[in-house]
Amino acid sequence: MIQQAIAQVLTPIFEAGFSESSYGFRPGRSAKQAAIAAKNYIEEGYTWVVDIDDLEK
Repeated sequence: MIQQAIAQVLTPIFEAGFSESSYGFRPGRSAKQAAIAAKNYIEEGYTWVVDIDDLEK
């Protein structure tokens, strides 16, 4: 119960900072949606993939 309460408070705070292109571990997002988005990008002619993790210290 405590874990759920914390998640309900923190999720909206952190969700605001995520890119719309981000699918990992996000509410309402799935691996299937990520695969569909990737397929759409390929069909649009995109040929590059960039993966960046922000490692602020």
